This record gives sequence, structure tokens and C-alpha cells, in this order.
Amino acid sequence: MGHQPVRLCAVRRETLTTLLEATFVHILLAYSGLAIAVAIGIPLAVLSLRSRTAGVIISTITGIGQAIPILALVAFMVPLAGIGFLPSVLVIVVSTLMPIVRNTYAGISSVDPQLADAAAGIGLTWTETVTKVRVPLSLHAIFSGIKFSSIIANGVAIVTVLIGSGGLGVIVLRGLARFYVPEILIGILPAIAITLIADYCLSRLETWLTPPPLREKNPVIPHPAGTGTLANR
Repeated sequence: MGHQPVRLCAVRRETLTTLLEATFVHILLAYSGLAIAVAIGIPLAVLSLRSRTAGVIISTITGIGQAIPILALVAFMVPLAGIGFLPSVLVIVVSTLMPIVRNTYAGISSVDPQLADAAAGIGLTWTETVTKVRVPLSLHAIFSGIKFSSIIANGVAIVTVLIGSGGLGVIVLRGLARFYVPEILIGILPAIAITLIADYCLSRLETWLTPPPLREKNPVIPHPAGTGTLANR
């Protein structure tokens, strides 16, 4: 009887260690995929602004990636890249790319043409106009796409356990196999908390990156409908 409390404490420590390790793998999986999608998606949106033909091709490809059901995409990735952590990251990249591309394009393309013309008039190149005028005025739209993709990434990271990604999905899958609801919740609740924390951190990052004149109570930003007019947030 004296050994029972010790054994119980050991089980609890093992469970906590397993949960922390799974949470770390989940964060690494979801946000490495999201970071790659951001690194690819924003340049693709800029390329779409530069070339109408490229824009059609990029929109079609990213749209197809978004249209494929997650389970089908996971299954499709196995013959292409195998199983494990890296194929799971590729699944997340494909799943999260379209919102980033489309929101970024919507933001940078809706900047008032007069502002772009004024930037060109003072000697800025097309690239400088994009980086110094269009992107700063479009940060709200860009981060809206990134935050939406962050939510997708967290959900997909759970599903990719089917191809050996590890993380919180292992706990969820084990709970489902045993029909044990507490274990399912142990896997799901940290993922929900990660999603909320990531959304808050991305919002703070958006505020920090936004130029000071646009941080006012009613900053002037591009109209989301893309009419070329300016409106208040």
C-alpha cells in the first residue's frame, strides 16, 4: 500500500512529460508549416500583382490545394513524400497557402493607385513601391490571412498523425481508439489554447509592424473591396 502513491505520482509525471513533448511537436509541426507557407505565399501574391497570367495560374493552383479534403490530401501525400514529420509539414503548407496568397493580393492590389503613382513620381521602383507603400498599407489584410491559416494549421497538425507526424494528434487518436473522452480532451484542449495564443501573438505582431501613423484610432487603410478608395478600419 505504501508504494501506491509513489506509483501514482510516477504515472502522473510520465503523463505530463508525454503531454509536454506532444505539445512541443505540435507547435513545431504547425508553425514550421505556417512559416513556410508565409514565406512562399507573400511573394506569390506580389508576383500575381506583377503579372495577370501568373496571378491566374497561382490562384488556380492554390485553390486546388485548398479544395482537396484534408484526409484526401494526407492520403495523397503518402505516395509522393512518404510518412513522417516532413510530409506532414508539406500537408500543412498546401492547406494554408491559399488564404495567405489571396488576402495578401487583396490587400496590396486595393491600395489607391494615386498612392502608387505618387511613390513612382518620387523615384521609387516598382519593388520599392510594393515594400514601402503597398505592404505597410495592407498589413491588416495580410495578417488576417495569416491568422486564418494559423487556425487551419493547428487543425491539420492533429489530422496528420495518420501519416506519423506525432504531436497532440497521437493523444487524440489513442483516446478515440479507446473511446476515452478525457484523453481526447487532453489532446484537443492544448491545441485550442495554442490557437488562441497564436492569434493574440500575431495580432500584437501586426500592431508592432504597422507604421505609427496607421496605429491611430481610425487609421486610413485600403478599402477591403478593392475599389481603389480609402476607408477607415
